[in-house]
Amino acid sequence: MLRRIKIARAWRTVHDTGVNAYQENEITGERRVIASGSGYQPVNIGWLRGDVDDPTVSAMPALPSGGSVISK
Repeated sequence: MLRRIKIARAWRTVHDTGVNAYQENEITGERRVIASGSGYQPVNIGWLRGDVDDPTVSAMPALPSGGSVISK
């Protein structure tokens, strides 16, 4: 029970964009993104998966506005 409380309190914000807050748990190493403001901003999925260490760097190519698929 005490461990659950420690884990729940171990979330630390590693980056805040004004729209999203990127947080990492110091005990488990889990990562999450929570809304910290209003507006829309794409989430850095690469950081959530652990592909990149810096949440400000995207590991995925950006899609054009509107979210349409890029065709070759």
